[in-house]
Amino acid sequence: MSSTVISCISDDDGLFTERFPSSVLPLGRKNEMMTLENAYDRVSTKHSFEKVIIHGESGTGKTTLAMSVQDKVLKDGGFFCSGKYFPNSDFSQDPFSAIMAAFSDLCDLMLQSDHCDDEHRAGVKAELGPDAKFLINAVTNISPFLDGDGAEKLNQSNEMMYSCAFASFKIACKAFLRAMSSDEHPIVLFIDDIQWMDEGSKELVKSLLHDTTMSNLLLILSYRDEDSFYLDDILPRKSETCSDIQVGNFDFECVHDMLFTKLGLESNNAPTDMNTLCSLIVNKTHGNPFHVVQFLEAIQSAELLSFEAKSSTWMCNIERVQKETMISDSLADLIAKKVTRLNSETQTLLKAMSLSPCRFTEDVLLILATKILARVVVGENAPSIVLRALLRKAIQEEMIEDTCDGYQFSHDKIRAEFEGMIDERERENLHLVLGRIFLAKSNDHAKYLAAVHLNCVTALMISSEEDKVTLAQANLEASKYCQDRFSFEAARSFLQKGLALLEGERKWTKNFHLSFEMTRLLARLESVGGNLDSCLSATSDLLIWAKSPHETTIGLMIEIDARISSYAIDDGAKEGRKVLRIIGFHTPIRMTPFHLYFKLKKVRKLLDGKQDDGILGLLDPKLDTSTCNVQKLLSRIVLYCLQRKAFLLSIYTMLLAVEHAMRIGLSSYSLTSFTYLGALESFLGKNERASRIGNLVRKLVSLQGCSTNDDAAVCFAKIFIVFREETIRHGIHRFTPEDVDSSFQNGDLSLNQ
Repeated sequence: MSSTVISCISDDDGLFTERFPSSVLPLGRKNEMMTLENAYDRVSTKHSFEKVIIHGESGTGKTTLAMSVQDKVLKDGGFFCSGKYFPNSDFSQDPFSAIMAAFSDLCDLMLQSDHCDDEHRAGVKAELGPDAKFLINAVTNISPFLDGDGAEKLNQSNEMMYSCAFASFKIACKAFLRAMSSDEHPIVLFIDDIQWMDEGSKELVKSLLHDTTMSNLLLILSYRDEDSFYLDDILPRKSETCSDIQVGNFDFECVHDMLFTKLGLESNNAPTDMNTLCSLIVNKTHGNPFHVVQFLEAIQSAELLSFEAKSSTWMCNIERVQKETMISDSLADLIAKKVTRLNSETQTLLKAMSLSPCRFTEDVLLILATKILARVVVGENAPSIVLRALLRKAIQEEMIEDTCDGYQFSHDKIRAEFEGMIDERERENLHLVLGRIFLAKSNDHAKYLAAVHLNCVTALMISSEEDKVTLAQANLEASKYCQDRFSFEAARSFLQKGLALLEGERKWTKNFHLSFEMTRLLARLESVGGNLDSCLSATSDLLIWAKSPHETTIGLMIEIDARISSYAIDDGAKEGRKVLRIIGFHTPIRMTPFHLYFKLKKVRKLLDGKQDDGILGLLDPKLDTSTCNVQKLLSRIVLYCLQRKAFLLSIYTMLLAVEHAMRIGLSSYSLTSFTYLGALESFLGKNERASRIGNLVRKLVSLQGCSTNDDAAVCFAKIFIVFREETIRHGIHRFTPEDVDSSFQNGDLSLNQ
């Protein structure tokens, strides 16, 4: 990707276009441009991490100002990438859309640069390490930097504890920026209109702003002052590394300069009443740059301002301008007049576009035009030619832009004008058409957009059972899309809407697999959200309608997780015993140390009967799903009971897990039980056994610890390994409960140390 990509990125304020030569952009912002360029100079020379916050009213040129630094960045060998959040009244923001779009641009820019050789790609891969799995879905073109490893790790990350996932995602995003930037190639990351970002993006931006390890990065954020209340808790204070730029309206002098530039005026061909015209424009527009441009275009279209070819001068009838614009002072009125100059078919197409917060590719627009226009967009000419003819006037009027990624509105106020023209009935019809178009696409984002649009349609328009099942499936796909981007609240909402489409108990008899999968994911998300009652209600449905022991186990595993994580330890233990019975393990109703002694003796005998290499040879990455679920369940019970000091049950379950692994095969979940067994042997003073198991744990971590499904288990294992090294050096003899607490308190971050 070249600098052309950058010039095509969305322009919030509609000023970064051919209307103004780049040499004079942005007008009237000399001091602001100097602040921005100075921040970049510090990044490029001192290799620092700088933040610039640009804010002001809508239409004041925030985007134009931010984009003005791109030429300097490119000439300096740096990379400028950007993303924008879009507003929409009908549905929530696409999770992390702007940030991930910027990351995707950065990957393309990097891959097409001379800087990106095999050594650099290897460096990026090494910097990301196991965290790559958290980006592979959101940044699809990151794959060339991973040599295929990312996709493999993604499958394993699906089983990771949700509570750790978002923290790891934030770590991965920062690791990505560190890996991509360098002293020779600094990065400028511009995120536009952050007032519309989703909650997850808000947390990620907050984490970036307070990061102290970043270098060679300029982070530019822009937002509208009228929506600043939403950002109060994340915006940093002005400091040496954080510049605050408030972009205001133009004064008389700036409007005067804009008028000369817009009309290509020289002193010899300017209207005689130029000062009067400038004063009139300032009074009517309050100096808002976007409003000024719209006002000038309005009086030009009305031929109140015209060019006289014979005399090579501009002519302006000030009295007519004052009279004919008196009732249309507002920006909305000016835009509405521009809309009326479009034919009805173009208006209909743009109304449909206004309902979706995305860029429309030509193929999607062709399908859309064919479905909603009175005449089909085909004929003697190629469909693309007909489509461009339909959009030509809108492009000339600078209502939409033809970018390298598709067509989009040049300003949010123009999009809002078209959306406001749609009545309720037409809105539903357009949502239905858009939903079906996106539903036919194969990519994940299109499926997400399909569910978003179709959920805006009333039940009367989606009445057949087949349509309801199709929409339920779309909601499931949209939920997975959101889960992959760690937007768990949105994911839960999609599942609830999908399940509501299926009819009562009939859903379990007619659409069992779809209902089971949606209910399973919903139960898990309710558990993550701390909604124990909602989680238990969902797991109750799973247990009632389960058709196999495996499905029953899945429901009970979620219930155990929910109960124990909610400190309902007795209930969790009770459910744990129930599951253990289902999968063939029996635990004493009243457990005593004697039960532990005899089970420990049995496990020791199994371990003594194999060499270390023989035990490690039991690690089987292709272990069947049901066996992995058993070991996952045992691992969960061990960790949760251990954390809550329920030692008897945790030890007995650990011994069951080790016995199961020695007989059936090891999985990534076996790490917890072997680590705990080593700690137990150390606590009992059996240092020779503890040392052997410590070495086994070390080898297990090196073999599969970086891709394990359970970060807490790896944390626990690493704490134990450190303890064993201290034992050898300093003669420490006991692994205490305080050491156990340390592994949990270190949390997910320990994996990156």
